[in-house]
Amino acid sequence: LGFATLYGVTPKGLQLQILAAGGAELTVEECESYIEGWYAIYPKVREWMEAQYGNARRYGMVWDQFGRHRFVPEVHSVHERVRSDGLRKAGNHPIQSGAQGIIKTAMYEHLALRDYYRSFGEVCDPLLQIHDELIFECGDAVAEDFANDSRSVMASCVPLRVPVEASGDVADDWGSLK
Repeated sequence: LGFATLYGVTPKGLQLQILAAGGAELTVEECESYIEGWYAIYPKVREWMEAQYGNARRYGMVWDQFGRHRFVPEVHSVHERVRSDGLRKAGNHPIQSGAQGIIKTAMYEHLALRDYYRSFGEVCDPLLQIHDELIFECGDAVAEDFANDSRSVMASCVPLRVPVEASGDVADDWGSLK
């Protein structure tokens, strides 16, 4: 519900998503109640979203904490559906782009971590990024230490008011990771 709400799901959209996932058959009113309940728990999120909508209406664009912007001219459309789509984009961009900026910063910080381990003759090379996950290849002797250091890098690479939690696993192959 949290991600759907952040991305501007409508009560009808939430109803369809729940049905598609094999969930209970809820009424549109029940879905609206869930959304409003979520915002009641996180009222600052609604304030922040409204500020993003205001930026989109005023400036025709929104931006993330790194300064990357997205133009959303749809918010000025006379067509309700197009305007709603623009507002969803306006609310979504700062979140998605901000997360992308955090993972890019973490990847850059991992270069120093990789070089540190290389100074001891160990291999800890990046292999793959999947959304907010990074996969590395490390020697067995340092895999746990690298995972711990990597968690620290991921959690602290960008200072935020709300802490970022990071986890990490060590496995012999990609398919064994959790």
